[in-house]
Amino acid sequence: MPAVTVGLTVYNGAKYLPESVGSIMGQTYEDFECIAVLDGCTDNSLEIIQSMGDDRFKILVRKENKGLIAGLGTIIERSTTPYIVWQDHDDIMLPYRVVMLLSFMESHPDIAVCGTYFDYISGEGVMIGDPLKFPTDHKDIVEAMKDYTSIGGPTVITRKSALVDVGGFDAEYYAAPDLALWLKMIVAGYKFAAIPIVAQHYRVYDQQTSKALGSVQQEHTKLAYEKWGSQIWSNQDET
Repeated sequence: MPAVTVGLTVYNGAKYLPESVGSIMGQTYEDFECIAVLDGCTDNSLEIIQSMGDDRFKILVRKENKGLIAGLGTIIERSTTPYIVWQDHDDIMLPYRVVMLLSFMESHPDIAVCGTYFDYISGEGVMIGDPLKFPTDHKDIVEAMKDYTSIGGPTVITRKSALVDVGGFDAEYYAAPDLALWLKMIVAGYKFAAIPIVAQHYRVYDQQTSKALGSVQQEHTKLAYEKWGSQIWSNQDET
């Protein structure tokens, strides 16, 4: 039985999907399952994944687009492993990402979520600027999260049991799902960490979903802080 699931959500990802899937297949840690949710795709994303000929990939095809949160929830539900590594269809994971994160989690049973640094690439795959660095220990991550999402969602590994315990991602915050989940998990007492190594190329381009959400993302971020923020930082102030 595999030790880790790679969760891949896809919506019309044909342009960048070969690189993303290729980076999953190229992991030095080979004993994984990949659950790929194709969410109402109208391009040839399905044919691209099928053509790779890798039986570690479990492909779930939705005829209608149900949105990112539904896809993430399906991955959590269908995963058969203790850990889930998340991957976007337009990003590239470096070959050591899974083995590095899995080894860390196995040796740190108190940690529920672990991320890494990442760097930016353009739509054409050209490196942009410097890598994005994050705090590495739980206390600093929580403190920094007052001001920004202080763990890189595109880089993380999560314990499935913790995700199930808090109810997974919230559809109410579909434009800021990572932040809402991290805040909810912190309130529930789960701990975070990050490894200070770049393990992911995060692609930035005009058509990506996060840019299209714009003001909605800002509103959902505000609402998430209002719901969970006071519980986190008021508790800290009292201790």
